[in-house]
Amino acid sequence: QSLELIKKNGKITCYYTKLEFVITYATNDEFSLKEFIILMKRRKARELALQTLFQMDLSEANASDALEHVLEEAEEKQDAFLEAIVTNFVSHKEVIDEQLASNIESWTIDRLGNVDRNILRIALVEITYLEDVPKSVAINEAIEIAKVYGDDDSSKFINAVLSKF
Repeated sequence: QSLELIKKNGKITCYYTKLEFVITYATNDEFSLKEFIILMKRRKARELALQTLFQMDLSEANASDALEHVLEEAEEKQDAFLEAIVTNFVSHKEVIDEQLASNIESWTIDRLGNVDRNILRIALVEITYLEDVPKSVAINEAIEIAKVYGDDDSSKFINAVLSKF
């Protein structure tokens, strides 16, 4: 198994076995392998948080059961960043949903699709409660995850809503 990072025209491409991740940065940014690994671990944690919140929405499971199930299915270990997202969401759900409701025009929080709603919730947890995550990173990550898990318009919608925060 090999890992290769290539920086060209402001894009960092990581080739690891058969997986490819492309992350765009300003051309003048210095970028280390350690920073890239941390970024990818956090991306995975965000995706697992999405699955956890989605499961909590659909099955009304409590956070610890949903998180345990998601980690078991993904064959992943507990992660402090993932736990921080889920714990902060559970602790501040009403506030987060009120913030969202006041920033989505012509919609109610319940009318949003489960994926979009939970991507927005995760981003708001990061923006509001996780001090080590810059707002721009939280928004960009939410947009990228929406491109993978949402429908064709999800990333644009997520960007429009989060740009108000």
